[in-house]
Amino acid sequence: MQEIKLIATDLDGTFLQENGMPSREAVEAVRACRDKGIRVCVCTGRSYAEVVDICRAGEVDDLAVLTNGLSIINWRTKEYMLERRLDPKMAKPTLEALVEDCRRHPGSHLGVTCMFSSHICREVSNPVQLHAWETRTLWRWQNTQMHETIGEWIDACGHDAQRINYSLDCYEEGARVKALLAPYADVSITTGGLGRMEIVPGKDVSKSDSLQRLIDKLGIARENVMAIGDNVNDTDMLAWAGFSVAMGNAVPKTLEVADCVTDRVENEGFAKAIYHYVLKNR
Repeated sequence: MQEIKLIATDLDGTFLQENGMPSREAVEAVRACRDKGIRVCVCTGRSYAEVVDICRAGEVDDLAVLTNGLSIINWRTKEYMLERRLDPKMAKPTLEALVEDCRRHPGSHLGVTCMFSSHICREVSNPVQLHAWETRTLWRWQNTQMHETIGEWIDACGHDAQRINYSLDCYEEGARVKALLAPYADVSITTGGLGRMEIVPGKDVSKSDSLQRLIDKLGIARENVMAIGDNVNDTDMLAWAGFSVAMGNAVPKTLEVADCVTDRVENEGFAKAIYHYVLKNR
């Protein structure tokens, strides 16, 4: 195993506890890495608005890979090293096509994640999503803007759309929706769970692709990167990294590609991996 100079960590199920924040032990492990000149960078499917408080509390590196590789940002300054977004000229017809499709599926939900906020509309939101926003039961909804009409919603987010979140009431692979949007935008679609789709601009968007861009800028070799995660969207970065660790609570596909497995997140698996494999002092 090569000397580790950068640790790329997922958040949910890896760095964060059930309360949505890192534990004291995890933060202490990050500090121990920083004292040794080792960067700990967040690499997550979340957007800026959903991670900035976590990054500050976790004392991680300034540079973070967000939205499953769509962007690389300095979370302290809001300066982007990499940003991908839907072509503003094509955002309106793309969203309008999805609105019509959403209306044909009762109980569906359609939302847009932008650079620093998220946007939903009552006309294309299911009752569960609306209740979460209105009651503020989920902390991540605090950076979400509600719109009353489709036109207002598209005007607010169409110029800055990074990811479209589309949930149907039936399972789909995404091929039909990709074909639906083909006249308006070149997109990639990932699916998860019952009809849950994430629609992003362009091709080959991944955590590993953005991590390669990041280490190229920092002058770090891939062999000197350790990746740690737990879910399907972490598999590409674990397979790419010079050394990879799966959490004890990881899904089977993630366990298959990892070099080793640490403890579960509730048992401080993140901190244990840092001390055992990187700092080698516990």
